Amino acid sequence: MGYVIPKKPSRIGNALVAALGFMLYLLPGLLWCLFWAYKEGQYTKAIAELVAKWVEAGSPPAGERGPVSDPRPQTHPEGEQSKSIEARIAELSTLRDRGLITTEEFENLRNEILSKLVQ
Repeated sequence: MGYVIPKKPSRIGNALVAALGFMLYLLPGLLWCLFWAYKEGQYTKAIAELVAKWVEAGSPPAGERGPVSDPRPQTHPEGEQSKSIEARIAELSTLRDRGLITTEEFENLRNEILSKLVQ
């Protein structure tokens, strides 16, 4: 009975396993880190631009509100409002002439528009 001589490991096999491990585990991790660093850079740049706009706008102190635009619709002068009402009544008249609404519906809608003018 003799001694069993162990087989020498294949260098190519070990290199393939190492390369496969690198591509499956290490490389995605490195790519994720690069992507995260890129996004962090974009965020930092966006914050710097926002701060620059804030300083340019007069940099109101923290906790105080700057001028806020009014979200309500602007009121129109009487001339523009009456033009709008005239246009709406003309549109209703066109709908009536085409037969899309009845004369009764036209009268009701016209009275509704005119009642808003009186208010």
